[in-house]
Amino acid sequence: MLSFKFTPSDRRPIKRIDTSALVAEFEARGGTVRRFQPGETASYDSVKIYLLEQGYQLSMVRNMNCVKRVGAKGRGKAMHWSKIIALVDELRAAENKQTFKVRRAA
Repeated sequence: MLSFKFTPSDRRPIKRIDTSALVAEFEARGGTVRRFQPGETASYDSVKIYLLEQGYQLSMVRNMNCVKRVGAKGRGKAMHWSKIIALVDELRAAENKQTFKVRRAA
């Protein structure tokens, strides 16, 4: 039976790329960079906490995402993840925050 232990020298070095020049070039061409606060992600747990703060409850029932108002009776409305993100985007847009889904400029 072979046993092998990894040592720090065995691990690949982490490559870090400085993207500030690319971002500056993109902004110079008229683009705008989408910026989010630390911890703002579209992960299930993050969305669940955000919706709870907005008065909605997100839960999983038999492999379906269900959304309902806090305190409402019943299971809630079954939604695909894309619809949930659309709901979150509506709420974020009402607060003048960056939406998760990219939208075309009007």
